[in-house]
Amino acid sequence: MTAAAEMMPDWSQWEGDMMSGEFRLEQFLGAGERSAVFRTRLVSGNGAIKLVAAAGARAERLVEQWSRAGALDHPHLVRVLKVGTWTKAGDSFVYIVTEYAEENLAGVLAQRALTAEGDSRNASPGR
Repeated sequence: MTAAAEMMPDWSQWEGDMMSGEFRLEQFLGAGERSAVFRTRLVSGNGAIKLVAAAGARAERLVEQWSRAGALDHPHLVRVLKVGTWTKAGDSFVYIVTEYAEENLAGVLAQRALTAEGDSRNASPGR
């Protein structure tokens, strides 16, 4: 990773860029200290791309971990569609492309408690 990668980019400026010639970074959704998430268009609908600034052994570990996660198959998990590496302007990134989730757990928990029955949208508190 170059010294420029130490200073994270203005991720929102990447909207519209093509990642690895395959996925367009359509909408910037948010960022962390060294990562960003974008919405992308897939043949099957919307997807999400997470980019993490990483190179060398750290990048290899992430690719390996995310590839293993892609082998999981459960109706309550978003599917991992692709994992790989990408270089932009000399900086190295690892990416994961998943199905797009309309909700995330943090948002759900902020609004309501989970229940053993599964869908808690109609559950009353304390059940």
